[in-house]
Amino acid sequence: MPAPRPFVPRVAGIVPPEPAALAMDRRALNSTRSPGYWGWLVFFIAAVLVLAALSIRLASLYQTSRTQDELERETRAASEKLRAHFFDLASSLSQYAERYNQGMRAQGGERLTPAEAQRNLTEHWGDNFNSLPALLRIEIRDPQQRLLAQIDAPPPSPRLQATARDSVLIDTRVAMEQARDRKDAMFSHSYYATYGSSYGTEIIDLVIPIDAARVGFYVLSFSLSRTLETALPAKFLAAYGVSVADVDGSLVARPAGLLFRQSGQWAEVPVRVGDQALLLRASRPEDSASVFASTQLSLLLLLCLVLIASGIMLWRALRQRRAGEKYLLSETTLRRAMEDSLTTGLRARDMEGRILYVNRAFCEITGFQPSELIGMKPPMPYWAPEGTANYQRRYAQVLAGNVSREAHESTFMRKNGERFPVLIHEAPLIDASGQQTGWMSSVIDISELKRAEDTNRRQQEQLQAHARMAMLGEVATVLSHEINQPLSAIQSYATASQNLLESGNTSGAEQALQRLLQQAERAAQVVRSVGQFMRRRKLTFEAIRVAETIEALQPIIQLQAKRFGVQVLCRLDQHLLVRGDRTMFEQALLNLTRNAVEAMEKTPPEKRLLEIVASAQQAEAGVQIEVIDRGHGVPQAQVPQLFAPFHTTKKDGIGVGLSLSRTVAEAFGGSLAYQAHPDGGSVFVLKLPAYASQTESVS
Repeated sequence: MPAPRPFVPRVAGIVPPEPAALAMDRRALNSTRSPGYWGWLVFFIAAVLVLAALSIRLASLYQTSRTQDELERETRAASEKLRAHFFDLASSLSQYAERYNQGMRAQGGERLTPAEAQRNLTEHWGDNFNSLPALLRIEIRDPQQRLLAQIDAPPPSPRLQATARDSVLIDTRVAMEQARDRKDAMFSHSYYATYGSSYGTEIIDLVIPIDAARVGFYVLSFSLSRTLETALPAKFLAAYGVSVADVDGSLVARPAGLLFRQSGQWAEVPVRVGDQALLLRASRPEDSASVFASTQLSLLLLLCLVLIASGIMLWRALRQRRAGEKYLLSETTLRRAMEDSLTTGLRARDMEGRILYVNRAFCEITGFQPSELIGMKPPMPYWAPEGTANYQRRYAQVLAGNVSREAHESTFMRKNGERFPVLIHEAPLIDASGQQTGWMSSVIDISELKRAEDTNRRQQEQLQAHARMAMLGEVATVLSHEINQPLSAIQSYATASQNLLESGNTSGAEQALQRLLQQAERAAQVVRSVGQFMRRRKLTFEAIRVAETIEALQPIIQLQAKRFGVQVLCRLDQHLLVRGDRTMFEQALLNLTRNAVEAMEKTPPEKRLLEIVASAQQAEAGVQIEVIDRGHGVPQAQVPQLFAPFHTTKKDGIGVGLSLSRTVAEAFGGSLAYQAHPDGGSVFVLKLPAYASQTESVS
């Protein structure tokens, strides 16, 4: 269409008049200069402009109405095609899965193994990537929803990241439960999954339940953007800006490579995929050329349209701003509601460690209000004073960027002073430009979990104690039963020998004494047999590295110490060797450390310290291991009985720990002694001979 000519007043471009025209009536010329003329002229021009505007408006309305009807009709047809596409996918792939599952069921086996699952995917499912461009991944999961095997679409299709996928798999798990209950294929709610370093796509999973007792589920992940490209007609995609939105209006997906056209003319039709309701949107820009082509007055409205366009642009800008504010408000409200509904505490900090944000759950966990925490820098009010050094060290690691994705345990203090254990996840806080602005932490109160673990541990210990007492009862019963007959026979032979000696029958008395000795040997053999039966195993003496053994026991010792908030300090000579049975040596050490930890139950938290010191004793050619606590110590009156069997100073003790440890030390050729600590507490000194031979293996 040629460019419109600029508007020029017609009177300025006329040909010079003929001489006769110069003789026109002056009154007529004056009449053209009168105010009434110009008033009518302005009125006429205004009327023409109004009529032109009305004509353009009517033409625009007609054109808009026609294109809107066409847009809605084609959008409904496209939604039917999209719905039919999803239905055909579920139907055909379900039949395909059932057909190949018959072969797997015929192979036997109660459960499908990962190798069988991988072979099935490789042999029978790989060709589906060629026929289904939107298919990105196929998985087989067992009835417990655990991953057995998977194959990904070959390049150039994106490869989904496993860690990112596992974090959003909740929608797929819900679909698996629904598919199992309905015994039919189900589509999951769509979710966003990442691939590469900074790319992602909207994914929707098709879950097909197959042979729930043996196989479980086929999970086929489709790219929603590619599904739109393959399911919708190419003409429809080229003509309109197509997208899929959630019921709240937020954009979910659009065809890759196509621009999303935002205009005032659009249509949306609901499409249900599984249990998720989506909106198929189509928009088109208004064809202004066709509107202007329908009228010859468009040139007259050019100047007016400039003003109108300015007003429209201002109006649209204000409308878009209000829409943006409304959208941001709804998003903020939704996110705040989601965060407040969480039971996990959330805490955001900047690069200097200053708290930027805490959610309601974090405040409920710690007992502080947001106003008391936001803006705070270390030390934080929820840090326990006795653990300040550990907090500062962890805080320095976070600021340095040395943060593991793995969660770590710590201890927080509520506003009322109560200590409680927490599990903390740290992750970088990234802004819209991709720059890290701080750290986001999720905090979980694991007090109940710890209480359950302690309860279970105490129950196990009580069961072990009862089992030992029951075993002692069984031993006593066996000894009583087995030794009763030899003792009765010994008594009878002794009485017979006495009678024979009194009657002078020495030969008969000698025979009776021989039989008495036989019965005595039988009684001794019974005792030895029961003793051998009660022994768990034969002791095996070998070279033991003291430092490595104690370090190997560190997790158990730390577990004992955490229960009472005790810090553990080890000072170990790395070159110490002793000779003994490794299992009994470990048991003796654990008995000593456990007694030390439990002895500090009522010690102030800042003084709870367990020290393990291993050093060489040059004068005695031995090794000395000291277990030092800051507990209540041992009363002087109980020291002589401290290592006696079944003697205990604890309310729930059975009195075999120290006795067993001393027996182990003596079996190794060493000793175990008690000393009172000068600053309060106890010191148990375990002395063992150093290992001298270099020919035996080192444990």
